[in-house]
Amino acid sequence: MLLVGPLLAIVLVAVFVVPTLDRTGGGGAIAWPILAVVLVIMVLAIAAGLLLGKRLVGDRIEVAVRSSGDKWHHARLTDIGDGRLRLERYFWQVRIPTGKKLELHVLSLGEDSGRHPRPRQWWSLNPQLTIVDLETDQGTFELAALPSHLRELRERLQEPASA
Repeated sequence: MLLVGPLLAIVLVAVFVVPTLDRTGGGGAIAWPILAVVLVIMVLAIAAGLLLGKRLVGDRIEVAVRSSGDKWHHARLTDIGDGRLRLERYFWQVRIPTGKKLELHVLSLGEDSGRHPRPRQWWSLNPQLTIVDLETDQGTFELAALPSHLRELRERLQEPASA
């Protein structure tokens, strides 16, 4: 899933640039080396993204959260394990933590019921997010996250807390 964008770029270069170079008589002596350099840079960027991505993101899970009927807030979940997590809200979508961190004891994480953000919410919420109920010791929240992040959250909530 992570490679879809870069692979699409490589395909687009192959489909549009290479035939253009052939129609123009090979594009001159400089066009093919430039194309080769672009492709090498793209491959190196993919490799760097795969190697550094987890290190930059850390163990957090990106979500949107709201109390029932309230407005959505972008947030991250950290220190997940043993039925507990820490919720840190962001300042809008900029990923700058703001406000106090909520230490939550998770009572239950709802099953995937197929709920997604409404079209009028798509300006700030990814329409691919799945909405589930999160019951905690501090009340019930609605949590919107990618299905893969919800699976990871379920697994990590069952693990013993990290030291």
